[in-house]
Amino acid sequence: MGSCCFFGHGKGVGVDNVKLKRAILEAIDGGIRIFYVGNNGDFDSLVAKTMSEIQKEFPTVRWFIVTAYIDDAETIPYGNAIYPEGLELTPKRYCIDKRNRWMIDRSDVVITYVARPFGNAEKYKRIAEKKGKTVLNLV
Repeated sequence: MGSCCFFGHGKGVGVDNVKLKRAILEAIDGGIRIFYVGNNGDFDSLVAKTMSEIQKEFPTVRWFIVTAYIDDAETIPYGNAIYPEGLELTPKRYCIDKRNRWMIDRSDVVITYVARPFGNAEKYKRIAEKKGKTVLNLV
């Protein structure tokens, strides 16, 4: 059973839902059954909404919102939050980075929306590529 995570720009998401859904369905066809989603921006919100819709069609698929801060886990509307072990000992300014690396390490596939060659979405896309993950950029 494979897994997948997502990274994209926090503001000004230009990816359309159809393209995102198609990429997720292709991942499912390829054997992905677990999906990890962040909760820090526009792209993450779009992914969470899309995953919620897809799970209705594919009830065996599991997806989780991975929070960087313990307080966020209690506010997730979908009831499927994960808070990675060890983050409680991490200084707050490093929590998102550590959470993102946690998601990459546990994923076989990384779906990204990276429209510009700088910023955090680009950073995590490069990290995933260096770790040999299958990276699909929706741009």
